[in-house]
Amino acid sequence: MASHFLIIMKEIEIKLRVDNFESLKGEFKKRGIKLSKPISQKDVTFVNYEGDYMLFPKDANYLRIREMSWDEDGAIKTSSEFTLKRSLNNKDELMNIEKEIDITDTATMRDIIVYLGYHEAVTVHKVRQKAKYMEYEFCLDVVEGLGTFIEIEKMTDGDQYEAEKELLGVARDFGLDTEKRVMNGYDTLMYLQNAKKDI
Repeated sequence: MASHFLIIMKEIEIKLRVDNFESLKGEFKKRGIKLSKPISQKDVTFVNYEGDYMLFPKDANYLRIREMSWDEDGAIKTSSEFTLKRSLNNKDELMNIEKEIDITDTATMRDIIVYLGYHEAVTVHKVRQKAKYMEYEFCLDVVEGLGTFIEIEKMTDGDQYEAEKELLGVARDFGLDTEKRVMNGYDTLMYLQNAKKDI
């Protein structure tokens, strides 16, 4: 009897704060890397546990509805997607199993999420530009209330820590300062920002 193994692809990413994108865009241009048009994104994250959002339990499922809009030849286009993220490591929330699908009815999707026992936790607004380079994806993000960041991502079924080292090497190759690495997702950063305002 043939053996069947489930191969789980993981999204591994690193996130860095950047002062501005000018030098990086110059590096992209030298290498022939094209940036997408700016895309406005509204991300609403849902969790199914009570208490401090920062508990970040291992194997927790985080659900997200993302609504996007962009200009295409003078017309505003929109789309939405639903994402499930499962944390793999409670010390590094950027290591996840990620499953994503397009949706056309965000209101009904939100109702389904709530009926499943999840509640809205954090909302993040940002403007993103993407670029592809080999097997890596770059995301240049201007996040409302938080600042400017770059994410470098890859999908892998291999060792997550080795992939992380690889991504840091890519960042250095593009002249990025890896000392400005951020270990939290935008949802957590926004949660912490809002918590400060409430004190």
